[in-house]
Amino acid sequence: MFNANIVKENPNSACVWHYDASDQNGDGRISFEETMHRTVSTAVVDDGLLIVPDFSGLVHCLDAKTGHVHWTHDILAATWASALVA
Repeated sequence: MFNANIVKENPNSACVWHYDASDQNGDGRISFEETMHRTVSTAVVDDGLLIVPDFSGLVHCLDAKTGHVHWTHDILAATWASALVA
């Protein structure tokens, strides 16, 4: 019988970090701007930085190796496009 509530880690996963939220201002709470929302975009990596927009209009910039959040910017509009480095 299948139980969707059981979580088992994948020993073959290549995942090195996970990002869904970060208390960037240190106030002990996670605000809207500190959360990674759903996305239809692809991420871009350049010079060690990972940049990914989410559907709620936030653009997140993280360290590609560690997942440390450098900044988040609210562009005040839903994002249907992917980031581009030129």
